[in-house]
Amino acid sequence: MDERKVLTQDIITNWVISTTGTFHLTDVHRELNIKTPEGKAALRTIMSRLVKADLIQRVQGKDGFYRYVDKDLSTINWKDADPKNVLDIKYPFGIEKYAATYPKNIITVGGSKDAGKTAYMLNLIKMNMKRRRVILWNSEMGDAELHNRIEKFEGISMDDWCFEVYEKSSNFADVIVPDALNIIDFLELNEEHYLIAKHIKDIFDKLTTGIAVIALQKNKGAEYARGGSGAEEKARIVIHLDPGELTLKVAKNWADGVIVSPKGKKWTYQLVGGANFVNIRESFE
Repeated sequence: MDERKVLTQDIITNWVISTTGTFHLTDVHRELNIKTPEGKAALRTIMSRLVKADLIQRVQGKDGFYRYVDKDLSTINWKDADPKNVLDIKYPFGIEKYAATYPKNIITVGGSKDAGKTAYMLNLIKMNMKRRRVILWNSEMGDAELHNRIEKFEGISMDDWCFEVYEKSSNFADVIVPDALNIIDFLELNEEHYLIAKHIKDIFDKLTTGIAVIALQKNKGAEYARGGSGAEEKARIVIHLDPGELTLKVAKNWADGVIVSPKGKKWTYQLVGGANFVNIRESFE
């Protein structure tokens, strides 16, 4: 079979449109069964044409990688929107007193090792599960471990916990529930940390009236969580956890009554029993 005759621009265009995220030429080779040097040369020619047509773009610094240029637009009816449509979300340490949460918001929680990142997320569930639909997308714990963690909470029986939990470790945008409180513990891409921002954007695009709270790994004392500054671009609230200290790093929307930026506010805490936070002191940088 002469792949130069079989391989057409329409075939490649349809394949590109069906993809999400970035892709490599070898992905096209594999899925369209392109094996000969002639077929691969024809593919490179077609890809160059699609770049010129602005259907795809080359990924800077990544040879052979491309991404589909998504030009779909959603109109925002901002004139008829209710500016007071602040969601009644409660956060450990009372973050809601300083930062407002709106529908479709992204919140990131960057936690270093042993800082209590998962405990923070479970406390968030506890404080909101009677108020709205809460879903935990869990990538770290099996059922027995999760049961053990929840048993450590004081003042609440196992039967009083009411939230959904699913095992998921990647492609969260595929399953995100647009109108729910989605808690992702946690988003990690091994060595491809540069893709974290793209995954967060994909999650944002799926949200409607709900929100996503996304846990990220962070090195102790680091300015940014894994994924760098790009991981915080979509976030309206950014929380950093280091052992014994929580920092409100970003608060894009101040809560009613707040007249001084709460950015940089810190809480010193103790984590008791792996579940219960004890607030010791509040301060500003």
